[in-house]
Amino acid sequence: MKTNIAKTLLQKFFEAETSLEEENMLREYFSKDEVDPELLPYREFFTNTDSQFETEKEERIEERVMDYILENESKNRGRYRQLWLTVSGIAASLVIAVSAMLYYQGEQTYQDTFTNPDEAYAYAEQTMAFVSQKYNQGMASLEPLKKVNQSVQPLESSLQTLNKGFSKLPRNILKGDNPQD
Repeated sequence: MKTNIAKTLLQKFFEAETSLEEENMLREYFSKDEVDPELLPYREFFTNTDSQFETEKEERIEERVMDYILENESKNRGRYRQLWLTVSGIAASLVIAVSAMLYYQGEQTYQDTFTNPDEAYAYAEQTMAFVSQKYNQGMASLEPLKKVNQSVQPLESSLQTLNKGFSKLPRNILKGDNPQD
């Protein structure tokens, strides 16, 4: 192989754009005695890659990464499921309460509880302040969820980078098949 072709393949290799055939061509080139002196620093890397690939296959790094990703995905699903169950339970309780209230309201006749409109307004204002306070307390308990969402943002960008790298790998490597069989 000519030195120019080897340099081009090296550049493609370091940009992760080579095919398996091109990587094999580089291994063959560096295993020969006729290597350009300019490319000699890369020789050791390409003559020792077989043993590096074998140890990676033995350790099954891909399986570990996928297991980790799947494990974290299931944890997130559990959190969302718990939130969904809580919200739907509250909604069901409200439907039952409103239904019961409407049922009993239909049977009873309406009576004014206040004769003075100013008293009624003051009491309504006091009740609304109480409801507002309880609502704000409930919303304050949801504040940690904002922090969780903010802390997940950097992880999402890292996972996108990982997914981009995995998409460039041949499918048979990710499944654990031996491409040389």
